[in-house]
Amino acid sequence: MPLIDAVNINDPCAVISALKKIRLRIIAGESEVRVRFGDDDVSFKSANLNTVDAEIARLEPECAAQEGRPAKSTRRAFSARF
Repeated sequence: MPLIDAVNINDPCAVISALKKIRLRIIAGESEVRVRFGDDDVSFKSANLNTVDAEIARLEPECAAQEGRPAKSTRRAFSARF
């Protein structure tokens, strides 16, 4: 059960980076990935992918603000032809 290095939970960009690594390792076939967030040692399994994706989406605007870039819009443009 590999452990990803400790992550500063006060840095949303660092947390996103760790979560993306976790996601890729689980998709690549690892059954469980551990990461340390502050004092907490957290394990992720394939069943947690939706939770990982939701947390990445939740932190994206915070990371964008920290880096001084606009947050991604969730609005989608679409067109219809008749």
